[in-house]
Amino acid sequence: MSVAGSTTTRPATPAPYIARRDPGHWLWGVAALCWVVTVVVELAHLESLGHHDVVLEESTSPVRSVFLFALVWQIMIGAMMLPTTVPMVRAFWAVTGRAARGAWSARTVFIGSYVVIWGAFGLLALAGDTQVHAVVERSHWLHHREGLILAGALVVAGGYQLAGWKARCLTACRNPVSLLWQWYRPGTRGALALGVRHAGYCVGCCWALMLVTFATGVANLLLMAVLTGVMLAEKVLPSGHKLVRPVGVGLLLAGTAVGLPALVV
Repeated sequence: MSVAGSTTTRPATPAPYIARRDPGHWLWGVAALCWVVTVVVELAHLESLGHHDVVLEESTSPVRSVFLFALVWQIMIGAMMLPTTVPMVRAFWAVTGRAARGAWSARTVFIGSYVVIWGAFGLLALAGDTQVHAVVERSHWLHHREGLILAGALVVAGGYQLAGWKARCLTACRNPVSLLWQWYRPGTRGALALGVRHAGYCVGCCWALMLVTFATGVANLLLMAVLTGVMLAEKVLPSGHKLVRPVGVGLLLAGTAVGLPALVV
């Protein structure tokens, strides 16, 4: 359709996939590799590399420590978030596969923008987490009630599960073809814009759940497994959207259960 001399390109409906070209295979493979690395880190007792106190309080080289944190964070994102992106990446691969040229550069930019956005969120969350702990250290009352940090993270995550913005972002994540139909443009610039939008919806859908990892320690295997299951189910299962409210209520109850004993200490 052309309006005032401008042309809007709409993607066609994604075609069926040839198994050997299915990007879902390598996304699951990378995710599996990230899980293996995470388990090795846990068994080697190196998981503290992702903890805020080691990163900025116990290290003699903050730059090196932040780099190690970013590395651990990206491995964790690879393990937890890549499986949830499979439907969107498959749809994008199908659309760009029809391009005469530039398909791989567009795909690289699309995936790269997702990695960068989640990496930026991790660093922002680290900065915020550091400030929270600085406040706790300056307060005698809070210093003896550190359980309130976890309680607060659980309550925030639970409350956000019930928020309208969560529902909007989850709807976008659950409907990749609709997202492509609205926002796809050919070329690397179009891939960048769509990749940032897709990553933004993904962060908007999952940031509060991921925030809980900062209260328990990055690379906590049990928590990672639980959150991965929740986020994957919400985004992929046909009735996944029905899990949002029960999970939110459960998190609110867990936050209350953790916070009340800390308050009466």
